Amino acid sequence: MHGTLYEKHRGCAMSQVPAGWFNDPYGRYQQRYWDGGNWTEHVITNGQQTVDPMGNSPVIPIATPSTAFEFDPVIQEPAPTAALLERLLERLGPDARERPLPGLRVAVAGLGGVVLAIGLLVAATGDDPSRGSLVGVSSALIAIAWVLRWFVTVPEVGAAAVGMVVVGIVVFSVAATVSDGSTGSLTALLMAALFVGAWAAPGFRGRNLLLGLGALSLVVSLGALAGGDGGQVVVAVPAVITDGIGRQGAVYLVGAALLFAGTWWLDRTGVRGAGTALVGAGLVASLVGAALLVTEFGDTTGPLFVSLVGLAICVVGSHGGRRATTWWGAGLLASGFVAFIAVVVEPDSSAAAGGVGIGAGVLLVVLPIVAGIVRRRGEEPPVAQ
Repeated sequence: MHGTLYEKHRGCAMSQVPAGWFNDPYGRYQQRYWDGGNWTEHVITNGQQTVDPMGNSPVIPIATPSTAFEFDPVIQEPAPTAALLERLLERLGPDARERPLPGLRVAVAGLGGVVLAIGLLVAATGDDPSRGSLVGVSSALIAIAWVLRWFVTVPEVGAAAVGMVVVGIVVFSVAATVSDGSTGSLTALLMAALFVGAWAAPGFRGRNLLLGLGALSLVVSLGALAGGDGGQVVVAVPAVITDGIGRQGAVYLVGAALLFAGTWWLDRTGVRGAGTALVGAGLVASLVGAALLVTEFGDTTGPLFVSLVGLAICVVGSHGGRRATTWWGAGLLASGFVAFIAVVVEPDSSAAAGGVGIGAGVLLVVLPIVAGIVRRRGEEPPVAQ
């Protein structure tokens, strides 16, 4: 009877269970505190609350001790919209849920598909390609890539087909929409629709690279609209932002924030493959947006934007257990922080510059320690009754 309790939790997703005391899934104590997102080191046995010296082991729990108390948590059903999205993502296959392991041969073959597609385009369209020829050849490339993905099961060929379809979609979108005086927003919007459509369509279903490119293309489209000469701004931006560069920067940062929020939700629901696609697009959008706003606000406020963007990236990366994302965000945060101090202090000698580095380094070490202490105090579990 006790052995089924963890399976019950596992089947209904512990991420949906509110914080509280539950049977210890690691089998070392009677109950362990669940903070709403993770198992903690706070445990209870025979009414005595203590701390597990082993913490929350990364080993997958497989047993519940026979002395554990019978307790069924109240599971909150996901909202209808969230449930619909989860069912859609489930249908996209395992790669949308899990991040596939990197493979050297597959990666090289994918880049080979890109080179092959470019070569075919150049050979087929000649020295002076027309819009019609570009549309026709790129459409043929997309069709060939789809046939390869649908009928050939060799992984390297499938990766090459993904590279081919990327080139085909980009060229088709440009050739079908770009004309004299075009701002590029329509091109990027068409590109976004085609990439997302390919990601959800049979054959390329679940290829997360396509989702990431589609999400980034959508942000680029909105940024192009915001920076246009027509005076139309697609999002509300601060009043101090008056030129096109500043508006584009604001749109890129808003888009990055939405992509990071999507990554956060996908990581929480266990759909880490699709989350990787969104976080990649968010990284690019945040860097572009920060760079544009640095140009808008100058030397003093610009580094603060970089630091805030880095902090947001760190939070998303650490929440989802993404090491590269976390370190990339930490690098941005640290560089923006050091640049801000240097601008404020304005060192005029090597000794002063060294002092800026020492002071910034000490603060970058001390501030996380203080934040950790504050967080641990805020997460102290309630005393069990």
